[in-house]
Amino acid sequence: ECSRVFTNLKNVEEASCVATQWQESSVEYTVTFNEWPMFPEENNIHSHTGNPPISSFTCDISDVSGTDVSCRISDVVNENTKEYVYCGGRGKCDFETGDCACFDGFAGQACTVSTYYLAKSNTLPGAYIENTGLDFLGNMLELRTAKESATDFNMIRCVAGEITVFNVRGDGEMRIKNLVTDEGMTIEAGGLLVRNGGVTVADDGMYVENTNNLKVLELVASNPDYTSKVLSIVADSSDLEKFSLIEAGSEASKVFTVRGDGKTTIKSGGLLVTSGGGTITAGGLL
Repeated sequence: ECSRVFTNLKNVEEASCVATQWQESSVEYTVTFNEWPMFPEENNIHSHTGNPPISSFTCDISDVSGTDVSCRISDVVNENTKEYVYCGGRGKCDFETGDCACFDGFAGQACTVSTYYLAKSNTLPGAYIENTGLDFLGNMLELRTAKESATDFNMIRCVAGEITVFNVRGDGEMRIKNLVTDEGMTIEAGGLLVRNGGVTVADDGMYVENTNNLKVLELVASNPDYTSKVLSIVADSSDLEKFSLIEAGSEASKVFTVRGDGKTTIKSGGLLVTSGGGTITAGGLL
């Protein structure tokens, strides 16, 4: 109740109050002012710098009954108090607009928020941001630079030990040590370039569609000393007659198929050999 009386004052932001001595006819309270308001109403020009004089405090005893009623106010601590100055002492105040231009390393309306976080806990977050509004429609975190988009600075950089594991450059390029998505990924433009490591599709196969008049798939072995396989098609099934290695044609009609056992069927167009001839080692020609 005592603390609430002080915090309800418009020129006090946060205070604590403890009854330190109780006697039959008197009580002593120790009040600690923890924080002064950002926008005080005591004086719109200047009130105090964090240590108001004892003469600024009065005691109203009009509601106390009895005789010889008195109230005495004294300072317990009046040195090394928290400063209470324009722009938190960490910025320059524009007295025409009331805005603060904060020095490097500080932010907020009164420059009271440090832009540097140093945490020593092994379990708590280094920084925690929460919005409790159930109808919240804004941005939980917004980063802005007056400088235009460029490649010579970073918007975000995350370092574990000495290794950069996540980085967003000033032009939006993102580099990440390892990426796992639970609900897929969509690339609106620019395509996908894999410089190293290749591409592995574990399940559900790959579907490639091209609505432009371009190649749907192109395989290039650019090594001049290449000796491997440009295309390798492998199936682990033991029943070779029940699956196809290659099936080509339209959705309605397949004109060329290669069955799992190697049987090749050309349904139309025939077979044209322009050089090298043809060799049949078994089965004859029908």
